[in-house]
Amino acid sequence: MNSVILCEGIDDVLILGYFIHKISNDPKWLFDKKANISNNFKIRPQNRNEKIEIYTRGDDKIAIWCVGGKDTYDYAIKTICRLNTTFPKERFEEVIIFSDRDKDDISIVIKNIEDLFKANRWPMSLSNNKANLYEYEIENEIYQINVTPIIIPFESEGALETVLIQAIANTCEEDNFVVESAHQYIKEIVNSGNLSNYLQHDRLKLKAEFSSIISITNPDRSTASFNELLTSHKWEEKQEIRKHFQLIENTFK
Repeated sequence: MNSVILCEGIDDVLILGYFIHKISNDPKWLFDKKANISNNFKIRPQNRNEKIEIYTRGDDKIAIWCVGGKDTYDYAIKTICRLNTTFPKERFEEVIIFSDRDKDDISIVIKNIEDLFKANRWPMSLSNNKANLYEYEIENEIYQINVTPIIIPFESEGALETVLIQAIANTCEEDNFVVESAHQYIKEIVNSGNLSNYLQHDRLKLKAEFSSIISITNPDRSTASFNELLTSHKWEEKQEIRKHFQLIENTFK
C-alpha cells in the first residue's frame, strides 16, 4: 500500500517520521533514502522549501512530503490526483493532510483543502481528524482513497509547536515551570523595544519559545543539531502528542 502525508515544514517531516517509527509494531517503519514511491513515477521537490522522505515496511511505503508552507498544498494535491488517476494500480490509498490552523478556524482550513481537491475534479466533503472515504472511477472501475485532514491544535489557535509545548508542560510541574518561564522570557524580549530584525512575526515567536524550552530541558544536547535536539524528547509517550497523532498511529501502527 502507498500512503502520503502532506505537511508544512521540514520540522514536521522529522517529527512525523520519528513518531511513525516509534509507534509502529515490528517490523518497524524505516526511513529509506533510496526508495521511490512507485516504479512508474517519482515525486520531486519543486524548491528548497520542500522535502520528501519515504519510509518503508515490507512492500508498504509512506511518503512524508513537506510542501513548504500552509498555503502551498496545491501542487501536492494536484500531483496526488494526477498520479492516482494515471496509475490507479499504484495509487495512494491513504492521504493525510497535516496542517497548522494558526489563527484560523479549523473549518476555514478544511474548506481550503476541499477547494484544492475540487479544482482537480475530486469534489469531496471533509471532516477534521477523520478518515474520509472518497471513490472515483477510472475506465469503469471504482477505486477508493481515504483523505484525512489533521488540522492542529484541535482546541486552540496555534501550530505544531503549540502541541509540542503543551506536551512538555503536561509532563510534570518542573517542565510546566520551564514552559511558563520561556513564554515570559520571549515575551519580555519582544516587548523590550530593542528588536528590529528578530521575532517580528507570531510564528517566529512561537518557534523561539519552543527552541528555548527544548534547550533548557536538554542542556547536554543544546549545542547539537536542531534535528537531534528536536527528537531528544520521547514524544510518542506524551498524551498531548498521542491525542493529536492518534489517527496516524491507528493507520500506520
